[in-house]
Amino acid sequence: MKASFSRRRFIAAACAAAAAAAFPLAAASRALARMDEKQHMLGSMAAPYREDAAAAKRFPQQNSQLCAMSGPYPGLPEDADELFRMSWTDRSASLNALREAGTYPGPRAPIFRRLPYLYEDE
Repeated sequence: MKASFSRRRFIAAACAAAAAAAFPLAAASRALARMDEKQHMLGSMAAPYREDAAAAKRFPQQNSQLCAMSGPYPGLPEDADELFRMSWTDRSASLNALREAGTYPGPRAPIFRRLPYLYEDE
């Protein structure tokens, strides 16, 4: 009995062997990429806490960024646009008019005042 191994069968077997060899390599490279990404993410998440671990105690007045932000206190909201690049409009006149008319707060406001805030500990 003569074993016939045609060219088509040889090509099919070669493709199957190449796929069988390439699949574990692709899976291994994907696993390595995931591991590298995980290490990168863990490193970037741990970076802000490295300085805290080095200091025994950290005080807010020692943080230069915090001092720069809270140093020049804005005082009134009108002064905030210089520091924070925002605008402020006084709308309390219309609110006071609603209070004088008796329409603010509404008739259901006492109901909501009695309800506890869901996230507070009682």
